[in-house]
Amino acid sequence: MSRKTIAWLVMASMFLFGLPIHQVLADDPMQMSDKNPGIMPGGTPGVDPTSPHPHSSTMQVMANAMNNPILPVMDPHAMAEVQKVLDLVPYNQVTHTFNNATGNGLWSDANNWVDANGNHVLPGNDANVLIAAGQTIFIDDKISARLNTVRVDGTLKYMTDRDTSLTVFTMVVPGNFFMGEKNHPIEAAYEAKLTFRGDKDIDPTTDPKQFGLGFLSVPGSHVEVVGSQKTSYGSLDGSVTKGTTLLTLDSAPPTGWQIGDVVVLAGTKKGTGTAADPEFQSEEFLIKAISGNGVTLDHATRYDHTLPTDSMTGMPYKIQLANLTRNATLQSETLTLADANGNYNPNRMGHVMFVHTNDVYAAYFASYNGRTDKIRPLFSFDPNDPSLGSNQVGRYGWHYHMAGTDPNSQAAIAIGGVVAFSNGLGFNNHSSYVVATDMVGYKNVGASFFTEEGDEIGSYTNFLAIGGTRGARVGTDGFSRGVNAFNQSFGTDGNGMWLQAGGGAKGKSGVVVRNLTVADTDGVGFVEFGEALQDGSPVRIDGEILDVDGVTVYGMRAGQSGFETKFHGLSFTDGGTVKNLVLIGGGIRNEYTKHTTFEDVTIYTSGTGVVRNGVTGDNTYRRFEISGWGNRPAAVGIEVPVNGANVIEDSRIEALVGLQITNPNSMNRSVTIKDVNFSQIPAQILGKRKQIAIDLISRVNFKDANVNLLFRDDPNQLTNSILLSNLSTQGRTVQLYWWWQDPTSTPFDAAKGTDLGIPELDGKTAQTLWDDYGLGLAGTLAPSDYTTIAEIRGGGIGSVTTYRSKVTAQSKTFINNVQDYILKAVDANGNKITLQPIKPPVENAWNLITYTIGGQKHTHLVYYDTVPPKIEATPFAINPLEFEIVPPPVFEFKYTVTDKIGKFTVTHDRRIKIDLSKVTRLNDSKGEYFEIMLREQDAAGNVTSEKVRFYIDPNAKRLIQQSPNYAPKTAPKSWTRYLAALLLFRWQRLLQLMIP
Repeated sequence: MSRKTIAWLVMASMFLFGLPIHQVLADDPMQMSDKNPGIMPGGTPGVDPTSPHPHSSTMQVMANAMNNPILPVMDPHAMAEVQKVLDLVPYNQVTHTFNNATGNGLWSDANNWVDANGNHVLPGNDANVLIAAGQTIFIDDKISARLNTVRVDGTLKYMTDRDTSLTVFTMVVPGNFFMGEKNHPIEAAYEAKLTFRGDKDIDPTTDPKQFGLGFLSVPGSHVEVVGSQKTSYGSLDGSVTKGTTLLTLDSAPPTGWQIGDVVVLAGTKKGTGTAADPEFQSEEFLIKAISGNGVTLDHATRYDHTLPTDSMTGMPYKIQLANLTRNATLQSETLTLADANGNYNPNRMGHVMFVHTNDVYAAYFASYNGRTDKIRPLFSFDPNDPSLGSNQVGRYGWHYHMAGTDPNSQAAIAIGGVVAFSNGLGFNNHSSYVVATDMVGYKNVGASFFTEEGDEIGSYTNFLAIGGTRGARVGTDGFSRGVNAFNQSFGTDGNGMWLQAGGGAKGKSGVVVRNLTVADTDGVGFVEFGEALQDGSPVRIDGEILDVDGVTVYGMRAGQSGFETKFHGLSFTDGGTVKNLVLIGGGIRNEYTKHTTFEDVTIYTSGTGVVRNGVTGDNTYRRFEISGWGNRPAAVGIEVPVNGANVIEDSRIEALVGLQITNPNSMNRSVTIKDVNFSQIPAQILGKRKQIAIDLISRVNFKDANVNLLFRDDPNQLTNSILLSNLSTQGRTVQLYWWWQDPTSTPFDAAKGTDLGIPELDGKTAQTLWDDYGLGLAGTLAPSDYTTIAEIRGGGIGSVTTYRSKVTAQSKTFINNVQDYILKAVDANGNKITLQPIKPPVENAWNLITYTIGGQKHTHLVYYDTVPPKIEATPFAINPLEFEIVPPPVFEFKYTVTDKIGKFTVTHDRRIKIDLSKVTRLNDSKGEYFEIMLREQDAAGNVTSEKVRFYIDPNAKRLIQQSPNYAPKTAPKSWTRYLAALLLFRWQRLLQLMIP
């Protein structure tokens, strides 16, 4: 029977059992009100909690969802996930049921409770509690019992006029949960807490996906967590010196701050790592007194907290003081159970997850949770193997999970909250609609604020992240490839905010960001990243339209950038606008980024203000202020993109190199420099170093060794700008020319090692190349008024040139068959041109095809290549223990491909995934091994293949590195365990077959 047939059978069975997928159920979603109006002992109306529910819990939730017009009808995948959550709190394991004849009552009143034997007994330690449908329970005290599970089919409310608390391992809410309400928050004098037990582990046989140990709501529920109003953070009026006990905020007195509150002063630098100068210099205090906007601390500051002065206002940039205390909290008990070294077990941290529901309103709350550990490798459980599991993904501090992204639907609301101490991701929006404001993230591993899939919508406004900590960082590109990348794990470097972009919806406007501040961070302050992983392989999915206004980053790790975009705007023409950035200590990295505007940006760095790569292009940089900080000047202002039309305007750049312009990588690159002031670095800082405004870097950096790229038109113009020593171009426009566009220059000279290996071009002046072949580097020659000036290195300026009519070749540049080769081209008017070479192409060499059109000479260079590329691969040994991990891991194998083109060797780094579950193990005289076949084809069509053999050696280094609290589980050896697992999860697997 095929998988598709099985899926349809399961679908049909749902209809037979009264679960129409696309039909709204009756007004009575529980389908019970007319079955048995009486109350059975210890249960809900018509339900015996000690027996299986007469209707599946999935049906209940589906019905609730279908009768809620805000929620979409759940697909089978969502339904299966919700079922896994509800399986944590089955009716047949309930030990105590809250059921009052009046429909409501107090938790502490034993008369409101009925145990499995029909006795009125308060739930005790390890009880499994049910709040029956139609019932409302009030938590009226600090409940001392340490509960196992609480299922809220009815309504659970914390009383707001007293201290209240509840301790539980897992709480699941299909009904209503109120820890304070929108119009009736927890009163400021009191605290309400939900604490997740830290004294036992999750049982993987009953909870293979590790949904438990935390708070989970499901479709049909309504959740409100509302503490008393409190200002999340304020900014200080000036810097702070070591030994300070009084901090002054620059605005009105903060709302709701109280004596005894925990506040954290953001660190402004990363120290050297010594005891006297630690890396992490954010400081925690208790408030000792408050007077107006003055906050007195319980002890003096240990470090200086200073930031540079804003050149526009003459005032230092603001340092943030955040309040971490809230009186409505969901917290992990584990945080208070640290060992002698101050470490706690991350496996026993709770999590908060809203599963396929956005019906959540949270204000002035705190979540001190988050179990998924970004420091260790991540693994997801296989539902067919309950023995497997370590460090399950998706169990974060505050997590909206796949509730839908319809802009006309209900948005989850979060106001004034704190998400802290998560082991990996603090506040996470996964395929949901979330509107959040005034949030604080503190000491979260990985990223404080995160969007996971790229299809998320909503807004993040007035966010502050302090103390981001680096997690598992595999690879050298900073984007966490390797073991964690195979699990789609991004945002691991201690980022303030990570927007995972794309999600298959190229150009979609997603989460709007307004006023984000990131301080004392290990990683990049803000990242927008458009790469996903499918089956362990990186797939560029492109970015969404950026709408970012206001990002400030300081206290970052040395050499780290403050703002990054990657794989953004590559396939659509509106990448959006990023504006009002202040980056202190690092700049912008916009690799693989196109069609994006950056404006009103201030950067203080000793490195490069804006970094690009060979794909970046079509960007605008407007109103930039770039300079060094302290006694260290900026090295480079902006690395100008090598593709597309780029604009730098209305800016001031104070750097050793103002603009770094390299010859282009693509057709029609242009650079427009307008109203730019290249400012002098103060003499005492510059010293003996030389400062230049523009560095023209002429490199033979043609992509894939295609020499034709060197002769493309590349107009770079400078208008109304002040260079150095007040040399001005105001009132006129000049063009920038590389030295090799000087008609008297000799661009290609074998004697100097600057030739291309093309005899026809070697040793000739630029003027001769133009006259004989119509070849002009960067598309033309410099005019007669060309002149060099000290402020420009690698070239000079001259009047603006007019480029000749273009002829675009349409035939292949690289060929491996010369029989009947014809060059086809199109002129500027679209007319087709067909030419045959005058002489047969020379093998394994560049061949010049020269022709005249309209009195102008043109030459196209064709490379006749018959040599296949070379594969350079070094296999490594595999430890046999890798095959015992269930499922066997997928690992990455890297190799290099080299291709000789003329005098140059082009190198490409390759990576492939190898799934150990799919390899065939063989034997030879050296032992057991498996093989893979590598196949590569060069631009001319030459193919090479090579087998790579991996031997299986018990002495080999493990692919999955061991780390504290982590050990891969081996496969169960007992057939009975396999069978039990299959029987237990078979129906879930069938549901998964229905997922497209």
